[in-house]
Amino acid sequence: MSIHEPQVHNYEPQRHPIAIATLKKGRQGYHWIVRRCPLCGKRHTHGGGRLGGNPRELLGHRASHCLQRIPGDHGYILIETDEAKR
Repeated sequence: MSIHEPQVHNYEPQRHPIAIATLKKGRQGYHWIVRRCPLCGKRHTHGGGRLGGNPRELLGHRASHCLQRIPGDHGYILIETDEAKR
């Protein structure tokens, strides 16, 4: 499994963990699915834009969607794996 990382400015690994996402196509747009959040361990969904757009432009730093407050939560870096392209 190879990982494709977007260019992220001011990336600090100690503050921004990596969240591996899978791209899913919906009826009205794309969604990035994080199966296991690096902060809370739960599943999260992030918007990937409208159909016809480029959902990979929305990879990079994203706010976490954790329901409970996580100390030190500064979001994470959303990246895609080859598995997401299948």
